[in-house]
Amino acid sequence: MYTKILAPLDGSKLAEQVLPYAGALAAGLNISLKLFHAVDLRPLSIADPMTARYFDYEGLRTESENYLQELGAPLRSEGVHVSIEVAEGTPEQAILSELEQDPNALIAVTTHGRSGLSRWVLGSTAEKILHATTNPMLVIRSYEEDSAPHNVKLEKLIVPLDGSRVAEQILPHAIAVAKALRLDVYLIRSIPSSGEYHRYMEEYVEAGPDPTVGSRSSGLYEEFSNTASAQIQEYLRKVGDRFRAEDVFSVHEKILEGSAADAIIELAHETPNNLIAMTSHGRSGIGRWIMGSVSDRIVRYSHDPVLMVRATE
Repeated sequence: MYTKILAPLDGSKLAEQVLPYAGALAAGLNISLKLFHAVDLRPLSIADPMTARYFDYEGLRTESENYLQELGAPLRSEGVHVSIEVAEGTPEQAILSELEQDPNALIAVTTHGRSGLSRWVLGSTAEKILHATTNPMLVIRSYEEDSAPHNVKLEKLIVPLDGSRVAEQILPHAIAVAKALRLDVYLIRSIPSSGEYHRYMEEYVEAGPDPTVGSRSSGLYEEFSNTASAQIQEYLRKVGDRFRAEDVFSVHEKILEGSAADAIIELAHETPNNLIAMTSHGRSGIGRWIMGSVSDRIVRYSHDPVLMVRATE
């Protein structure tokens, strides 16, 4: 499904925390990992044009190439095919240009970084890329430097769903990754808690019934919960059959209760070595959730890598 993994780096230790995850995924999928660094020369020219004329551009490029080669060496020793590239321009422009040439590349980024060789903040760059590209993304929430994991082993794939076709756009990606890495798959969907249900009922005025979660006309949460659970279980079973038809290693269906983001984060905290796969936005409503805000919370608080696909309507 992916031609390669692109890992943009800014010279910071925080940004480099994506490498163990990107390396594990590249090895499992048997694809190459490209380490990428952008050299932005504009600030030099703007700050002091005369000095910029005599600046050692080739020296800066060589420094960047040596930096990437040094990072690639341990990955190569583990059998990962690693290439490097140093491009000129702003980070977001250089990265987006690279992705436009290869729409099937998976980009791997941390959610924020510190200034480094080219002085850019990876968090804002990652956000710009997410909104500008349709390429899939592997997003890592960076750790404090002394607590970052060095050896990564992925064992479980968590796939949150909300019943919408938009959310299901993650399924081909999840199936491909689960098969290649032989991951234990958990298909999950949350059901509103009693408090969430009653708050929604108080606000509900005009919309018609949602067949995926039972009749909204009933104010009885127990009746709603029983009907919704049965329908959701059947829905998850059908989705699970798609994975089983592709000979995915192990598939489980699980219904969670309460806030979707909190329920998913709690599940992720129960076991280590998870990969979460989801779309970047979805629909809202009772029994559905806005995946943009949910995915943001999951990246921030689960401490698990998130394979994120920007959904299209």
